[in-house]
Amino acid sequence: MQLMECYLKAVGMFRNYSDESQDPVFSEVVTLDLATVVSSVSGPKRPHDRVPVADMPADFQQCLTNKVRIIQKCGFPIVRTECAIIRT
Repeated sequence: MQLMECYLKAVGMFRNYSDESQDPVFSEVVTLDLATVVSSVSGPKRPHDRVPVADMPADFQQCLTNKVRIIQKCGFPIVRTECAIIRT
């Protein structure tokens, strides 16, 4: 424990929580309404293409029939008749 205290003091990160003068001062406070947060999925290649879990089945089916594009969203060259087989 002493080693940790010595390290924190050496790097200027030691803080006495009972001393209010050592409380951090923030330039901005961010609030978040947890009711607006939804579970979502994204891929490692394009993490900004986030899809809500509730929309995942429809998005997956749409991606199967999209034309293959390198820059835009995903797509696989599967025809609609093959999609019907995948759904079962």
